[in-house]
Amino acid sequence: MNSATTHLSLHACSRRLGTNASRFRRLQFIYCQLVLGTRRVPYLAGKKLTLAWVAASAADEAAIKALIPTPPPGQQLDPSQLPRGLGSSIHLKPELRLDGTPVATGPGMGAGSEPVGQGGYTRYGQQDWDETQDPLIAGQQTAIGLSIQGISQAQLQTLKTRMEATQQKLEQAQAAPEAQRAAILQGLTGDHLTGDLLMATVWAYLIEIQSHSATASAQAQMFDLPALSYGLFHAQVKPNKLYGIVTTGITYQGLNMDVGHLRSIRWVKNDDPQSPINNKPELTKNGKPAAQNRWIQYNKQRGQYNSAMEHAVPERFWIDKARCRYEDFKGQTQNPTQADCAQAVSAVKAIAIAQAEGQRIYTINQSNAATALPKLPVGGTVGQEIQSAIQAGKEVTFHERGINAHGFSGYGYIITDPETGGGAYLIEGKGNGAWFFFIAIVFLILLHFVGTVAAFTVGLAFFVGFLFLALSSWKLLDPIFCKAGASIVGGTIFAAAFAAALIRLGGKDASALYRALLSGDIARMLSGITGAAFLSEALCE
Repeated sequence: MNSATTHLSLHACSRRLGTNASRFRRLQFIYCQLVLGTRRVPYLAGKKLTLAWVAASAADEAAIKALIPTPPPGQQLDPSQLPRGLGSSIHLKPELRLDGTPVATGPGMGAGSEPVGQGGYTRYGQQDWDETQDPLIAGQQTAIGLSIQGISQAQLQTLKTRMEATQQKLEQAQAAPEAQRAAILQGLTGDHLTGDLLMATVWAYLIEIQSHSATASAQAQMFDLPALSYGLFHAQVKPNKLYGIVTTGITYQGLNMDVGHLRSIRWVKNDDPQSPINNKPELTKNGKPAAQNRWIQYNKQRGQYNSAMEHAVPERFWIDKARCRYEDFKGQTQNPTQADCAQAVSAVKAIAIAQAEGQRIYTINQSNAATALPKLPVGGTVGQEIQSAIQAGKEVTFHERGINAHGFSGYGYIITDPETGGGAYLIEGKGNGAWFFFIAIVFLILLHFVGTVAAFTVGLAFFVGFLFLALSSWKLLDPIFCKAGASIVGGTIFAAAFAAALIRLGGKDASALYRALLSGDIARMLSGITGAAFLSEALCE
């Protein structure tokens, strides 16, 4: 995050619990360094809370409007002509909206900036916070789904009624003459459209796991109640970067479910060691009481289900299976003449895909860390996070190679606390899996640039750079060698282009050299520098 980035926060606190003045329940969202208001948690229960990004000034608003094409007279706008992103020169400011009404506004920042969000609740009877950090992107519209000890049918009905009214207004405008449409759509905002759709999805996720827990807990003889949770559902954007710096703003990508603050209250109904449900030898092999092991296993099962719903709920909401090909629960292909249905990827789905490919699935803890950690396929901050978790006594489950499926290229992994069964279900990766193709093209261009005299020197340098890139990407060298390899590869292309220009010109004068460079070789040099930056960004964590 840029050091100049500020923080904005929304605080919420509940009524006092009992007579203890220190017992407050508060909800906090920090997105940019500015305290924006106070709300009691019961006041927020059931309300729609969204984070919108709006034009920071009139000039920014005009720049956004200029990107929207004007259809010819008598024709409707073709959605395929809408812009696929926003430039970084356009500044946006965050707005926290409660039921569509702005309650907090932050300072403007360039599209693609990445402030850090932080949300949490105070703990019962304590002064500290139960907090979670959430990465945010300027321009990424977000629904913040609050579960104040559960999602109620009343709040879902309110949202349903509002969405039906929006649909009715849109249908009315579509049927009306063009001259009347503006009046019909008066007062309809993006929050009625994007905000409600995003909120419906994240609330559906929360109520799905809430409903399933009622069934699962009865079967496992557990008490399972929803606690104070929240989750985010984004209209996802990708900052366009070179060397970690946003260069050309953002590109719209898809949808992203991120529920990182999920809390439950669970305990066993029967902890009597002599009861039939606990009197099983396999439940006490590890030295823990049978009831505790049942509780740990139940928590793991719930975590896996919750992770699966992070891909299943968005698919259910956003994919029209009547218009695409898919396999039903019987394994039969439906709509065989259509294109494949889009699919989402969660941590458990990524691991399942890897297993179906025949990959080995590893579980690492402190007992096998010495032999298993060298097989860890990821490095950088993710690799360090995994190693730190193992050192802290956690267990990590991951697959041996990255997957490339459904537009996702990367890994799924799970960090679990063996003492509680609670865990973090995470994915790591990027949507670009074509880097080998890029390297092959660069090498062919290099051969085109280089004459026989320079071939050995430049070719050797290119080989060393390529070797650094390959070994770093396979986690056999420190990540710093990845950056070095990218720089060497780009530098050799630059040198080769310059050498090619000199070889072609022979003894020509300086003005001819200048003209030749402008006519083509300068573009190749710049492509070398850009290529190095691309390789570094694509491969180097």
